[in-house]
Amino acid sequence: MRRSVVLIGSVVIGLATAASADERKFTYSNEAKVLPEGTFEFEPWITLRARKEEGTFRAWDLRAELEYGVTDRLAAALYLNFEAKQVSDVPGLPDEREFEFEGVSLEGKYKLSDPTADLLGTLAYMEVSAADDEIELELKAVASKSLGSFTLAYNFIFEIAREEKEEPSGDKEWETEFVVQNTLGVSCEVLPAFAVGLEGVTRSAYEGRLSLSENDGTVYFAGPNVHLSLPSAWATLTVLRQVDIVSDGLELDEHEKYEVRLIVGVSF
Repeated sequence: MRRSVVLIGSVVIGLATAASADERKFTYSNEAKVLPEGTFEFEPWITLRARKEEGTFRAWDLRAELEYGVTDRLAAALYLNFEAKQVSDVPGLPDEREFEFEGVSLEGKYKLSDPTADLLGTLAYMEVSAADDEIELELKAVASKSLGSFTLAYNFIFEIAREEKEEPSGDKEWETEFVVQNTLGVSCEVLPAFAVGLEGVTRSAYEGRLSLSENDGTVYFAGPNVHLSLPSAWATLTVLRQVDIVSDGLELDEHEKYEVRLIVGVSF
């Protein structure tokens, strides 16, 4: 785990050597900002999910995003998604080491109000993802505010995923899962091109049907982040740890103990 964090930190320093109006202070929360009309931005994403109760588990979610400012309020993006995984001696999971293409995603976001000029910045976000055996729709309501050196952001996220799974009989059928997330971030610019902050994430999953009174469990993550901004590029790194809020213990079957995410943006 420590070696992985060091590796991601090295990538931050190496890649963020070249910031746009859409630079991100957070990696789990969007802000109510979009690219200026007619501009492009390339964003490579790396998310490490690591540590189960036993054994070795590391999954790298890799995304390559190309975003375009359609207007000063509307932006669209295309993602290519990949996953690399290393699993050994984890109860309930087969040992494996693989790298797979995980499909494509299309994103659209529309800025309703500005986080600096208006009382509150707001943005509507939609993303559709498709792979061989899964289709997913993600909707976000984004609110953020810039107050001097401070940036605050909150996202309410609703996901619907349809996944084809194989039954013990060998038959395949489509299953539906709903996920509701809340993300919150606060960041402070301590130097002209450097900010530090905190991020928190909650995730609640619902199998088959959406019932606010009954879900398959809620997990909580929290941790620090750092943001580096330079003339035509930026980089943000977040390290999250799963935390036990309700004294039920950590949920390490469907989730991991640590998540580390790096996003780099290069405008052109």
